[in-house]
Amino acid sequence: MNRDPGVLNRFGISGTGTSHALSYGVGEEWASPSLFSNDLGLLVRLEGIYTSGAFDLDSGYTVSGIERKIVLEPRVLWSSNRLFVSGGPWAAFRITANASENTSSGLDITPPNSTSSSNHFGVGASIGWALLNTPIRPELSARLDLTELGNAGVNAWSFGAMVSFPLFTYGTNSSDGAEPEFTTSEVRNTIVPPRVRFLVNRSELNRNVPLERDELRVKEYRMVDSANKAPIVNQWVVQSYHLPHLAVSCEFDRDVRAELTIAKDSQVMDRVTIDRGTTDREAKKRLTVDTVIEMQDRISWQDAFSRLDIDKSNEIRATLAVISTVDSSVTYARDSLILPPVSAANIGQTIVRKQYRFFLSQNFSSIEGGEEALRLLLERIRELADTAHHISVLYPATISESNFSALTARLKTALGRQNSSALYRKEDNILNGMLVVLEL
Repeated sequence: MNRDPGVLNRFGISGTGTSHALSYGVGEEWASPSLFSNDLGLLVRLEGIYTSGAFDLDSGYTVSGIERKIVLEPRVLWSSNRLFVSGGPWAAFRITANASENTSSGLDITPPNSTSSSNHFGVGASIGWALLNTPIRPELSARLDLTELGNAGVNAWSFGAMVSFPLFTYGTNSSDGAEPEFTTSEVRNTIVPPRVRFLVNRSELNRNVPLERDELRVKEYRMVDSANKAPIVNQWVVQSYHLPHLAVSCEFDRDVRAELTIAKDSQVMDRVTIDRGTTDREAKKRLTVDTVIEMQDRISWQDAFSRLDIDKSNEIRATLAVISTVDSSVTYARDSLILPPVSAANIGQTIVRKQYRFFLSQNFSSIEGGEEALRLLLERIRELADTAHHISVLYPATISESNFSALTARLKTALGRQNSSALYRKEDNILNGMLVVLEL
C-alpha cells in the first residue's frame, strides 16, 4: 500500500492497527556453496510470489489488497554441515497489485494511487538448516525494505519463518566422476492441489459481507387535464441493496484444465472454463496458474443474483474442478460464502437520494386553470434545478416535437443554465405531456 502522507487514511484518524498477510511462492534457486572458499559461496533465488493481506486500523477502517511480484535475491552463503546462513540485497518487481480502503461501515473510499512503488529494494539475511534424511529446510529470515524505510520507519523491517521443499532439481553431471552437486532430472509432473477462495473487497481474510442500502425518495407532481384542478402530489420510497466487491481467486496446476462453478443449492449461477493445458516444456516450468474472476463484471452472475430472495440467508458455493491433461483425473476445491438476509445483515452505509418528477400537460393552454397550474410547477422546477445533478426530460415517441414547442420553451426558461446539461429523449409510455425528472 502507498504509505505517502495524504494518500490512504485521508481523514486524519488513528493510523495504528494490526496487519496480516498470506503469501504463496514458487521459485528457482541456484547455489555454489564453495565458490569463494570451502564454506563460503553464492546463493541466487528467483521467486514468483502471490500475497493477499489486510491492515485493520483501530478506528475500524481497513486497507486490503493483493500483489503478484517477482523477487530476485543474490546472497553470500555460508554453510557448515546442515546449517547455512545467507545475506545480501534483494529486489522486488511488481507484476500486478491492487489495494482498497474501506471505512468501518464498508464504504469503499479507495484513492486512485493506493499502491506503493512497483519496485522495492532492500537487504535481508536468513539462517536455516537441512533436516536429516529429508529435503525439507526450515529457515528464519529478516528483511529491511529500504524503499519504505523513510515512511514506515521500524515497520520497514519484517521477520518470518519459512519451510522450503524443492519440487524438482536439475543441473549438470560432474565430468570427473565425483558425485554431482545437483541431480539432473526432467521436470516432474507434480500436481499442485487446487485452491479456490471468495474475495470480499479484494481480501480472502475478511469474510464479512456488508451491504449498502440505497434509498430513493421520490416526489411526483402531476397536472390534471380538468378545469381548475390543482396538481396531484404523490410520494414514495424505493429501497435497494448493493453487495461489496466480490471476486473468486483460483489457483491450480499449470498442466490442467479448470472449470469454476458458482451455485446456490442446485441452481448454477455462473460457470467459467479456464484452459491452461500445455505440452510445451518451457511452459511446464510455470508451476501454477492464478486467476481472479471479478463477479460484478459477469452478466450471468448479475442476472442470477437478481433473482435471489434477499430476505433469506443465501449460501453461495464455488467449486473448482481441475482436469489433468496427462491422465484426465479430476480434483476438486471448494469454498462457500454466506450472504446474510437483509434483516440480519451488516448495513455498511445508507445512501439517500432524492428525485423530483413533474408531469406537465401539453393541454395547459386549453384547460381552465391550466396556465396557473403550469406556472406553479415551473416555479418549483426553477427552485430545484440549480441543485440537481441530473435532469431528464421525457416526451411521447408517437407525437411530433412541434406539438410541444410552447411547453418546451417554457421549460427551458425554467431550467435556465441547467438546460444545457438536461437529457431530452422520447419514451413510448409517456402520453399527452412531458415528464421532467430532477435527481438531487
